[in-house]
Amino acid sequence: MSGSFHALMGSVDPPMYVVTARGADGEPVGCLVGFATQVSIRPPRFAVLVSRLNHTFGPAMAAEHLVVHVLRKGDDDLARRFGGETADDLPDGGVDKFVGLAVRDGPGGAPVIDGLDWFGGRVFGRYDCGDHVAVVLDPEGGEAPRAALPAYGLQDAFGVVDPGHPA
Repeated sequence: MSGSFHALMGSVDPPMYVVTARGADGEPVGCLVGFATQVSIRPPRFAVLVSRLNHTFGPAMAAEHLVVHVLRKGDDDLARRFGGETADDLPDGGVDKFVGLAVRDGPGGAPVIDGLDWFGGRVFGRYDCGDHVAVVLDPEGGEAPRAALPAYGLQDAFGVVDPGHPA
């Protein structure tokens, strides 16, 4: 079963997202997320699953708000930056993923990367899912300047993103 399941999941093309939060020190943190989905229509709710191994995990577990950015075709650099680089051990050798990006405060002060499609969300709940924790959001605010473009999917990330942490 495991081999078939992994082969099947590797053959589909779910969209990729960049999820951002504010750390306890006020600094922005973010990571590439491939496990995410709308989980309710009424009321609208969206779940993002954050890896326990990711530097963003701690701040995301403490945050009252997160921002979810939708990546679009051609966003290889952003996928590499947020999925292949790690902020572990900043300032002693980690990478500040936000250098050179225009960032502003979104709902609850969570960082918004200018120019991307995004929505913010107040945390509704957190649910242990194994090596990831599902953070369910009540969406608040957002912008969709690139909504007409195709989504950046998992298949786009293969060969582009060398994960900063094991999957």
